[in-house]
Amino acid sequence: MADNTLTLKFDEISAMALVEKVGKEIILPIVEGAGKSAYAIAVAHGYKGTESEWLESIRGEQGNAGKSAYAIAVAHGYKGTESEWLESIRGEQGNATNAAELLRSKNIYLENTKVDTILTKLIEKLSESGYIADTTFRQLEYTQPRTGQDYIDLTGEPHFKVAVNGGEKREFESDNMRVTIEPFGPKNIELKYYDLNDNEQTTLIIRGTNATADQTETADNGVVYKKFGDELEIDVSNYDGTSIFKFAPRTWEVTAETKKTIKTNKKVVLLLNADSLINNQGGEAVHQFSEHEYVANPELVVFKCQTGVSGLYINIAGEGYRFSYFSMGDKRNPYFVWDMNQNKYVNSATETL
Repeated sequence: MADNTLTLKFDEISAMALVEKVGKEIILPIVEGAGKSAYAIAVAHGYKGTESEWLESIRGEQGNAGKSAYAIAVAHGYKGTESEWLESIRGEQGNATNAAELLRSKNIYLENTKVDTILTKLIEKLSESGYIADTTFRQLEYTQPRTGQDYIDLTGEPHFKVAVNGGEKREFESDNMRVTIEPFGPKNIELKYYDLNDNEQTTLIIRGTNATADQTETADNGVVYKKFGDELEIDVSNYDGTSIFKFAPRTWEVTAETKKTIKTNKKVVLLLNADSLINNQGGEAVHQFSEHEYVANPELVVFKCQTGVSGLYINIAGEGYRFSYFSMGDKRNPYFVWDMNQNKYVNSATETL
C-alpha cells in the first residue's frame, strides 16, 4: 500500500473479465482519515486535549457547534442580513410572490409574501364577504339509557368532545361513542358538548328515574304537566285526542326558554293550533326559533295542525336527537311525524310515513 492509496489485486481465473478491461492492478485514492472518528482526525492534525475537551471546544461559547450557518455564509461572501439569508434558504415554496402582488393590486395589505400570511389573509377576506361561514356540525344526540344501564351511546361530530356529569372531555373519534356511566337511576345525567376549539355548544340533561316533581297539574284533556326545577315534563299518555294540545299548563308560567319534554306510553296524535303555543299569561310558551321542545318517545308522538297558520313554525326534536322545523301553515302536509331513517321529525300528508 502506498501513501493514501489502496491496491486491489485480482487473479485471472476469478476475475478474468475485469482484468481484461482494467489490468491486473487497480489503484484507488483513499480519503485521508477514513474510518477514524472526528476526534481522532483532530488529534492526527495536532490537537492535544482529551475527547471531552474537544467536544466542548466545538460547541462554542454560546452552546452552538462552531459558527452559525449564517456566519459561514457571510465568510463565503454573503452580503445580506441574517433575516434576508433565512428567507433566501426557505426557497420558493415558502413564498408566493405572484399571489402577494395580486392581492396588493387589490389594495390588500400583506406584511410579507409567506404562504401562511397570504392564506390567512384570504380566509379573513372570504369570511368577511360571507363566502366562508362556520361549518354546520352534527348536534349531540344520545340513546335513552335503561334503568341500571352502565353506559350511554352518543352520536356527534368527529373530533368534538363531550363531558359527562362534569368529568373529563372525551373526543369523538368517529360519529358515535359509548361512554361508561354509573348505573342509570334517580340521578340526572348532564352532557356538555364542545367544539374543536373547546367552546361549549350545548348541554343536554337526561332526567333520572323516579324523580319527585315540584308541581303537578292535570288538564281537562288528560295531559299531565310536571315541573322539575326549570324544566317541564308533559305526559300525554291519557290525552283524549279530540281537544287542542297545549305546551303549557294553566296554573304556572312557561316560557319559550323552558325545556319541555313530551312523553307517552302509547301512540298519540296531538292536535295543534296557534293557541297551543301560548302560555297562561298570553305570552309565548313556544317560539319558532327556540330549541326547547323535545319528545322522549318520538316514534309514538305525532303532531297535527288543525288550522293552517301561515308563516308559523315550531322546532321539535326527539329527546337527544336533532331539531327540525314544523311548518304549521302547510295544509297539504298537516302532520309532523318521526322519520326513523333521518332521526328527525318531518312534515307529512298522513300520520305515518
